[in-house]
Amino acid sequence: MNRAAPLATVTEDGPKAAGRANVPPPVPRPPPATDQGRAAVPQEEPRPPTATIAGQTGSEGSTEPDAAPAVTITGHTGLDEDTKSITSIIDTARPKVRDCYRAQAKSKPDAAGSLKVIFDIDAKGRVSDVKIKPISAYSQPWWDKNFETCVGAAYRKLEFPSSSSSRTTAEANYFLSALDLRL
Repeated sequence: MNRAAPLATVTEDGPKAAGRANVPPPVPRPPPATDQGRAAVPQEEPRPPTATIAGQTGSEGSTEPDAAPAVTITGHTGLDEDTKSITSIIDTARPKVRDCYRAQAKSKPDAAGSLKVIFDIDAKGRVSDVKIKPISAYSQPWWDKNFETCVGAAYRKLEFPSSSSSRTTAEANYFLSALDLRL
């Protein structure tokens, strides 16, 4: 029985090509030089200010975000309260959104999926301009107008602390499925 010879083997001394001496590890390349002879340093594009509510991204002790944060606030909020209280206010809408989903599932049993609720908070802490969109730009809405109205009403009942900012935009993500029908 013929066995093919290995192309390379690894020993305690390092990698060896078949029938050859030790193969040195690859040498890292220096960054390209600029006109002044110095290495070019890539510059990051400036980003608009964003803040993700504490406790809603990543696992405990992790700084890595999950696939879709549950709550995101963009812009300078100017909110006086701690962001954890903002999260707890938004969390009070979750059972109401689940109730809206239960009503939707009665009329459309195959309704399920992800969505994001985008809403504005005015300086007095009132919610306005509630929009519901698919999380993915390539997804189609699986809900009807009654569901949108129900979720909008649930969010408009939320009351946030007053702020010095004229308006803050916030976003909350949901994944609703048959499991939510049993909760």
